[in-house]
Amino acid sequence: MDDFLQKLRQKVKIGVVGGSDLEKVQEQLGNDVVEKYDYVFPENGLVAYKDGKLLGKQNTQGHLGEVLLQDLINYCLSYIAKIKLLKKRGTFIEFRNGMLNVSPIGRSCSQEERIEFYELDKGGNDHEIFTTRGQWATR
Repeated sequence: MDDFLQKLRQKVKIGVVGGSDLEKVQEQLGNDVVEKYDYVFPENGLVAYKDGKLLGKQNTQGHLGEVLLQDLINYCLSYIAKIKLLKKRGTFIEFRNGMLNVSPIGRSCSQEERIEFYELDKGGNDHEIFTTRGQWATR
């Protein structure tokens, strides 16, 4: 694939977009990824490289501001506290530059518990209710 993209790069500009941070992208595509491609956008584009140079960075905290970010986190934690599930394990919110990973069962759950929650979530509507209550931001 790399050979194909490098040949294609001789004719058109090539960009790589990934959801992970630069370290993970480098692990997957090589330490020289920002030099090998015209554009590299780790963290879903919140970090941007062009021709091997950093163009800019953005993050959720800077975009929302601390007050709104805390309102969102508090809302999520309050809502999760009220949901009755078979199990809860901890690390309910993981903060990253480009997103909040909200997990009602908790990121600390085992793979078996994750599968069990997935099966439960498929049949119920807790997830749907949680996602549609995002009206906290429209206050």
